[in-house]
Amino acid sequence: FTDLPSFVSGEYLVYFDPHNKFLPGATPQHPGLRIKFTRNNILSQFPDQFKPYLLLGCNLQSEYKGTLFRFPLRGPEAARQSDIKMQPYAMSEVEELVSS
Repeated sequence: FTDLPSFVSGEYLVYFDPHNKFLPGATPQHPGLRIKFTRNNILSQFPDQFKPYLLLGCNLQSEYKGTLFRFPLRGPEAARQSDIKMQPYAMSEVEELVSS
């Protein structure tokens, strides 16, 4: 479904970048990023990236008591460049999968 999964849990925001092309500094040895968001003002840097977490009740300023996952869907352009799977996904396909 995605090439850049992420999650929030406690004080941390974690991104995985298996292609090493979306996150600054991602390498095959370290294909991800862990940010202690309670120490950083990340909302001002990349507000669009964090909006889904805000909509689900995580303010990214204080510890979140739980875990939220984000799986942005792989669109047609990303699918053409993906080393994971060259299949794009639409919201309707995910809704159908969940409802079955």
